[in-house]
Amino acid sequence: EFGIGMKRGPIPIYIAAVMHELSNSLVISTAGQEIELNAETMNSITAKPEAYYCHLQDWSPEKAKFVHELAELFARHISSKEKELGSYGYVVKAMQRWFISLPKYAKEAKAFYRGKGNYAQLTKAQTKFSNSLKASTINPYEYLFITLPKIFGHASFGDSLLKDIKQTKASYDTAKDNLIDGL
Repeated sequence: EFGIGMKRGPIPIYIAAVMHELSNSLVISTAGQEIELNAETMNSITAKPEAYYCHLQDWSPEKAKFVHELAELFARHISSKEKELGSYGYVVKAMQRWFISLPKYAKEAKAFYRGKGNYAQLTKAQTKFSNSLKASTINPYEYLFITLPKIFGHASFGDSLLKDIKQTKASYDTAKDNLIDGL
């Protein structure tokens, strides 16, 4: 009522600066779904703040390294515009774009042709991984640090999980070429 600057003035600018600084560990959600931190989100929060929840995730150098290595693995599918938002959600979206870009054979096969009449059955982890990427909405933090380790049977994220993801990606990436070469 007396114009203390909560919606206009220096306070929103300060809040935006702090949120940008904390963007890797700050999670904003609405209706249980994590959302991107961008100008549209900020406008929506201003209009209806009671509908949003904000909390800080436990961020560490190990998590930053894991996200960076995943980003390198899926680099061809990263949108620079998404990356500029400062969060790690761009990595999950890049993984989804990678999966969508695969040939139909690779996305739908239950086994990959290895040549000379041999097929390699997809593991349960590979099938769960591909199914998880088909979801229309994914909470990035939960997906990267909770769901992926569960899918591949690891206690947590790390080098062994990254190795399994690399091997799975390589299997899908080479599936069509192996089929064509074998014919």
